[in-house]
Amino acid sequence: MNRFLYIVVGMVITVILVLEPVQAGDAGVNSPFTAGAGARALGLGGGFTSMADDASTVFYNPAGLAVLDNQEVTGMHMTLFEGTLYDYVSWAYPTLALGGFGIAFMRIGTGDIIKREQYVDMGTFDYSYTQIILAYGRSLRDGLTVGANLKIVNQSLERFSDYGVGFDLGVLKEFNHNIRVGVMFRDLVPATLKLKTTGQSSETSITGETLPVSVVLGSSINYLRIHNRAIMNASFELEKTEQRSVKLHTGAEFVIDNTYAIRAGYDRDNVTFGAGVVINRLKFDYAYKFIDYLNDSHRFSVSYMIGLSIPEQLRQREVAEQQKNKVLLADERQRQFSFYKNKATEFYRVFQLDSALTYYQRALAFNEDDPGIKRSIAAIEAAQDMLKEHDQKIHDSERELKTATAAYYVQAQSFFAKKYYPAALDMLGLILDIDPENAEALSLKRKIKKAVAAEIAAGLKQARKAQRDGDYVKAIEGYTRILYLDPNNKTAKKEKQEVVDKLDLSRHLNLGIDLFRSGYYAEARQKFLFVLSVKPDEPVAKDYINRIDVALAHPPTLEKIQRNRVIWQYYLDGLKFMRNKEYQKAIDAWEKVLEVYPNNESTLDNLEQARLRLKLEQEKPVSDTLNKQ
Repeated sequence: MNRFLYIVVGMVITVILVLEPVQAGDAGVNSPFTAGAGARALGLGGGFTSMADDASTVFYNPAGLAVLDNQEVTGMHMTLFEGTLYDYVSWAYPTLALGGFGIAFMRIGTGDIIKREQYVDMGTFDYSYTQIILAYGRSLRDGLTVGANLKIVNQSLERFSDYGVGFDLGVLKEFNHNIRVGVMFRDLVPATLKLKTTGQSSETSITGETLPVSVVLGSSINYLRIHNRAIMNASFELEKTEQRSVKLHTGAEFVIDNTYAIRAGYDRDNVTFGAGVVINRLKFDYAYKFIDYLNDSHRFSVSYMIGLSIPEQLRQREVAEQQKNKVLLADERQRQFSFYKNKATEFYRVFQLDSALTYYQRALAFNEDDPGIKRSIAAIEAAQDMLKEHDQKIHDSERELKTATAAYYVQAQSFFAKKYYPAALDMLGLILDIDPENAEALSLKRKIKKAVAAEIAAGLKQARKAQRDGDYVKAIEGYTRILYLDPNNKTAKKEKQEVVDKLDLSRHLNLGIDLFRSGYYAEARQKFLFVLSVKPDEPVAKDYINRIDVALAHPPTLEKIQRNRVIWQYYLDGLKFMRNKEYQKAIDAWEKVLEVYPNNESTLDNLEQARLRLKLEQEKPVSDTLNKQ
């Protein structure tokens, strides 16, 4: 977070350098609201960016909204020269978890301005400059808060008016309870106003201006106790406005009994004084400023604190949490008691007396005087005698299990002798379920596994030899035996599949290709499906199935074939061979067309005619011979 603050201060210095005018002087434009907000801040010389601890922080630094203790409404009114009025109203609303929110209304206006044309009075008109501020501040960590203002600005002169939108950014860092550093980028995104006529069909622009960008950097000392009844707050800030020189805002206040305040400060080029008093939730503040060549300025503001402060809300929350915890603790004790009691009752019902006794004792820890539990414990103790008889029955049962185990072992040995290894292992499993440490069963199980491993090794050799010798049936039988012994044997699965592939795969694949080339797509598809049923990943079969599906769904047209010069030439060659009665050559040419464009209706028809004529041509010599005879 300290790195973040260093970055912000570096940005401030950069902005000041950028905004510094090339020539010395104050030729730039000031914001109409340079008088500030709130009589308390004005009494401190306007040095409130780093102090930011009341409702006027909406204007001076929205980052302060996140650290306010009270929800507060404040209003200020002052009269400037020539009857100009300056008004400010703001509402700051800090929250426990969501940061602080604020809204402010500022207006500077002059009424009854005499309008003259050629020295003739034409009546009066009004001028006003208004802005509404929507503010938000948020705490990050380690005493660092940030805030932003969205400003809606309006300028009105007689029948001319315009609106603009601006944006402020503020940062506040509290190093401890007493020292703060604040940065405010005011009009970082400036509002641009261009006065326009209103209430007419046409719109006429007469003037325009953009509010200047300004940056304020300052620090403050807060709540510095100088007496057991008095504290001091002081601030020192520098303000740099675009095309204007750097200005100083500094001031201090002395607060007695958290009620009475006396203030003094220096605001840009003038000295200020102020005072304040707190009565219950009301605060009254006054500021006085010496202004060269003009009447001195009097400024008043009234503030009212609403609802509970943030510390009071925290204390209220803590009290509520404590009450809630007490209730939760009582509820939890009752819940634990009910849980253990119910659990014990469940075990008791199924006659698991040891578990029932344990849970009843746990339940007594949450309610030592429960008579029902005491009766249940007595009943459990009475049941101990019954357990002795039950133990005798268990002993008898164990003898029966031993007899059954012996019979299972005899069957397992018989299966082992007949090489029914899986069945023998199943019988041994029954024995080991009863007695997992049965030495005879474990020994026989090891013998069976060793025999299985030996038979699998020998079987693989025999099956592979049969495969090499071309005796595929014997090879498959060998692999099948291995998979009977070990259904998960990957080697046997793989090599058996290879044998299956060599039996029929090539013949069916070639037959499917021949049928496809001849245009018999349904029959070809069946052959390819058969191949895929044996070898699901066979790429040639997949490719031809895809070709057939596409061809059946979207038969190619002659126009499409014509766009392929090579295939179109095969099509034309087929027609030429047909005219010359070279039917086999025509068939070969059109089959090449169908390899690329299967299911073309014209090609299929031509191919059918060529095959028919070739058949008639082949049968003709036989019929001529018979006729001669």
